[in-house]
Amino acid sequence: YIFKVADLDVRRLQKAVDQMVKRHDILRTWFQNNDGKIIQVIEDTAVCEVEKMETDDISAFIRPFDMKKAPLLRVGYYENIVMIDMHHTITDGGSMPVFLRELNEFYMGREVETPTVPYKVFAVQEEDHSESEKYWMSVYSDEIPVLELNTDFKAGTKQTFNGSGVYDLVPEKLNSKIVLKCKEFGITPYVFYMSAFNVMLARFSGGEDIIVGAPMSGRSSRFLNSIGMFVNTVALRNKPIGTKLVKDFMLEVKENSIQALAHQDYPYGELVKKLNIAPGGRNPLFDIMFAYQSEEMTEVIFGDKKAELLQIPITSSKYDITFS
Repeated sequence: YIFKVADLDVRRLQKAVDQMVKRHDILRTWFQNNDGKIIQVIEDTAVCEVEKMETDDISAFIRPFDMKKAPLLRVGYYENIVMIDMHHTITDGGSMPVFLRELNEFYMGREVETPTVPYKVFAVQEEDHSESEKYWMSVYSDEIPVLELNTDFKAGTKQTFNGSGVYDLVPEKLNSKIVLKCKEFGITPYVFYMSAFNVMLARFSGGEDIIVGAPMSGRSSRFLNSIGMFVNTVALRNKPIGTKLVKDFMLEVKENSIQALAHQDYPYGELVKKLNIAPGGRNPLFDIMFAYQSEEMTEVIFGDKKAELLQIPITSSKYDITFS
């Protein structure tokens, strides 16, 4: 996250960061490799020094982490721009609103009263995935479709992960119309955009059986105020067949999304193993990702004032297209 604030007190920011590291054990975590087995190690204390940057160029701030040294967190600033970087092994998109909300509280000199459950509790809990496994195996019981997009250049046999990003905004007027249409159909904006995205992919590819990856929070109510890597990816399969009415298709996507949410606990990696998908020059199951960002993930309050969230340059992509 990179955001511009009205004014910045570096001393208070450092104190707030110190309190965050003390509060959350995941921010004092590093990882040890024991003969191929990765083990989480939590330190009693860790220090994250707020760095003074010489430029607002984000490429000077983002650099590889040493996985054997806590914290896997970096905070910096340039004038009134705050930069925050965390390794993906210790955080996910759902953790950032928690981190930023509590950071603001500590920055303002207030206590954070909300209890937090340590991530290690989540990491060691055992769950029965048998019902979820049955559901996902039924979704992929027949031939698995491959999405073929008509691109300018053919994909090679080896993935390079080179990429770029395009930022755009939905006009407020159009968004208001979408919200009204969602109420009329009894669906959420997530379902609306996922449906529209599927229809677009069908038009681009000529296919009518589409698989799109979608990150799910992976959190129960117990962990809503925790920071960690909870997210799990699900492979949503929808069929935007041309003869279907738009409303009917959106209601199908709604039902499929509800079922995916109910069975989000089944690890994506396990599904790939069960389906015995042979490795190739592309991702298993899907090459397209759809990530819907909630409002709290796109708004930053710092110093009790709304901060300006700045765009981060994108130079890589794990998938052919990531729509978020």
